[in-house]
Amino acid sequence: MFNKILLAYDGSDGAKLAFEKAAEIAKLTSADFHILAVGRIKEIVVKKGEGFGTTNVMKVTMSCDHRVVDGATGAAFLQTLQGLLEEPLRMLV
Repeated sequence: MFNKILLAYDGSDGAKLAFEKAAEIAKLTSADFHILAVGRIKEIVVKKGEGFGTTNVMKVTMSCDHRVVDGATGAAFLQTLQGLLEEPLRMLV
């Protein structure tokens, strides 16, 4: 299913620049690359109940070769990744 995953990180607020760099690399190699681009973790203000609080967010962008992986499989992968990043202790069990 996921033969090759190219992980790209550029340290910026978002994942767009990392994705663009990774896409250029994938074009130069082979077609069955899946690109997972991540931005840095950023603390933002969110509404919590009656007040406000802070939470950490990280942008993640993924692109899959549709000939190899369909959208539902890619979405399931991202949901699993999100769960593991939010609760890293799950990786130990």
